[in-house]
Parts: sequence; C-alpha cells; structure tokens
Amino acid sequence: MASLTIKEGAFRVDTDRYFELSGIRRYKKLNHTPFLVIEDNVASLCFNARDLVANYGADAEVFSQWSGQYKSDYFYFKIKDFVDYINKKPKEESDII
Repeated sequence: MASLTIKEGAFRVDTDRYFELSGIRRYKKLNHTPFLVIEDNVASLCFNARDLVANYGADAEVFSQWSGQYKSDYFYFKIKDFVDYINKKPKEESDII
C-alpha cells in the first residue's frame, strides 16, 4: 500500500483566501486545474467544487492549483475546511455551491 507524506511548506494552507479569490465556488468545471483528492489511500481527480462536497468524506485530503498571473500556487485542505468556509460565507448569485 502506498503512503503519502506531505512535506511541510510544500503547499499553501491559507485556504480561506484561496476559497475567496480562486473562484472555485463559481466554476462548473475546472478543466485545467482539477482537484487531486485522496481518500482511503485512493487518489482521484475532481473537476468541480460541488462534487467535492457531494462525493467525498469530510476528512478527504484535497490538493489544488491556483493559476495566478505570473506563478501558480498549490493548496492543501480537507473537505471539511471547504464546507466550513461555505457555511461561513453566504452563497452569491454567481456561485454554484
């Protein structure tokens, strides 16, 4: 069985800022930067935030790329972090979740 070790500092963890600015609540499909989800030692790709919440458990680990103008940042969070953010921030008209 494979194991995954996350090197400290390899991923950003300031997820509230990422959730706010990245637009993951608005886009129906993230073709170029899908989420890498790891749950029960199985890795899979997820292409939208709605499926993240619907199809994975709260402790599933998520790795995401945010393509900036001059560089990309990589973020690490758990599904429960995203659900907590959704519960704190009301859905806007353009949001799908």
